Amino acid sequence: MFPEFDFNDAHAGLQNGQDLKVKKNTYLNTPSDDELISRLQDPIALEKAAMKLEFMTHWNDITTQRTKNILFKLIEALPFKVLPSKTLKDAIKPVIFSDLETVRKIRYLGDAGGIAVELEDKVRSSLHVISITHFNMEKDHPLRKKINEYKQRRIKNISKTLLERS
Repeated sequence: MFPEFDFNDAHAGLQNGQDLKVKKNTYLNTPSDDELISRLQDPIALEKAAMKLEFMTHWNDITTQRTKNILFKLIEALPFKVLPSKTLKDAIKPVIFSDLETVRKIRYLGDAGGIAVELEDKVRSSLHVISITHFNMEKDHPLRKKINEYKQRRIKNISKTLLERS
């Protein structure tokens, strides 16, 4: 469903000021003039493009290829619904989560924070940026398996780091 390409090659091309040449039907393919005009009129497409650009400017901070792929796939899937975990609901009692929350923005918080989602609390007019490990994807979401794998790896790595420090 989501094509893949070598992000490191793409980033190297951007750093050297070269034209970005990647396989057709990838995330960074060059749109036609008509596509470009329609994207400029679509606020969601503009927001997705801005998120991709933000990740590209911090490319070296993202340590694994798998994380880079997941970030771009999540952006393409926006907006999507997530289910807050019981642990999260119990930990942040003042914040009232609905059964399904809509994610409109993805953030990368470095190795320490990982992939996070931005949720809007319309009741309190505030934003919450929370690690994606505290959420479950809907059962029919195409990225559910990849996100669950990411969560398991992330939790394992954090546990390993904590054990090494103690």
